[in-house]
Amino acid sequence: MPKSLLSIILLFLLSTPVFSQVSKDRLVSDWALANSSKEKMQDFIVLPSGQQVFGTVVRNYNYADFEELVFSKDGVVSTYLPQQIQGFGLDNGQIFLSKPLPGNSEPVFLQILVSGPIQLGEYKGGYFLDNGKEYMKLEAYYGEVEKNGPLYKKYIRPFRGTLKQFLVGDCGVALFTDIDRAPYNDQALINLMKSYFDCAQVRYQVHIEKVPLILISPLAGIGLIVTGK
Repeated sequence: MPKSLLSIILLFLLSTPVFSQVSKDRLVSDWALANSSKEKMQDFIVLPSGQQVFGTVVRNYNYADFEELVFSKDGVVSTYLPQQIQGFGLDNGQIFLSKPLPGNSEPVFLQILVSGPIQLGEYKGGYFLDNGKEYMKLEAYYGEVEKNGPLYKKYIRPFRGTLKQFLVGDCGVALFTDIDRAPYNDQALINLMKSYFDCAQVRYQVHIEKVPLILISPLAGIGLIVTGK
């Protein structure tokens, strides 16, 4: 193949959304891998240059909705907006990517729940799917519907149709019953994505919080036993 033609093909691939999504997936996976390979996982930020800097993200316990990020490194505290860094990760395994929401131009810190050929993200209680070609919010809300004249409120779940649109092929069809029963929460959506990717036998990662497992002792007077996973 002539070099000029090869160059044109490479430029085309680099400009397509599918290639972009693969790059984003690899980016998030690389961040997680670099952190998990350390003796003890740490908070980190990723600068515009791609440099991963380890330190401490100043936050409350189990806080996941960041409008800005306060980061401490060697006693120096800095504040970052989504426009100023590529993203960040926490020592509990959570990953956040600086990324606009569908229909917006300004990036936010989108929490990545699952990275793979389809990316599942969450921001302020809303969930988002991105396959590189389409990037959509999973919608669920109360709306007024008419039945025999009067209006009444009903919980509407268009996110189920969106899931079927993204989870294509035989592996997606096999999940239709589960999708039709799925509630609108992160664990249900993560489980659907895992089932789909396992069936399709593709590479993916789940980036959910790793917290200690709390067990109640059957022995009176001992109280709580906390064990790490």
